[in-house]
Amino acid sequence: MNIAYFYLENEIVYCVTFENEKFVIDQTLDKISSQTGPDDFFRINRQFIVSRKAVKTVVQHFNRKLKLHLSPSPQCDVFISKTKATIFKKWLEQ
Repeated sequence: MNIAYFYLENEIVYCVTFENEKFVIDQTLDKISSQTGPDDFFRINRQFIVSRKAVKTVVQHFNRKLKLHLSPSPQCDVFISKTKATIFKKWLEQ
């Protein structure tokens, strides 16, 4: 199973694969974040942990935030705060 990203919605954590399959995960994002490799996954905000391979484009957004376009596309817009934007860009370029 190739994991594209994990996300939190209504206090439930989901895992989405590159095949766009969705699974409920019985762990918190904090716990998942500590178990995933920092070279491959990045905790971009309180709702998402993304795989480097899932990031298709990064667009500068209002107020120095970044907007991510992921594949497969989530049902909501995905943003990175300006405080994490610089760290994320460096991680993405590794």
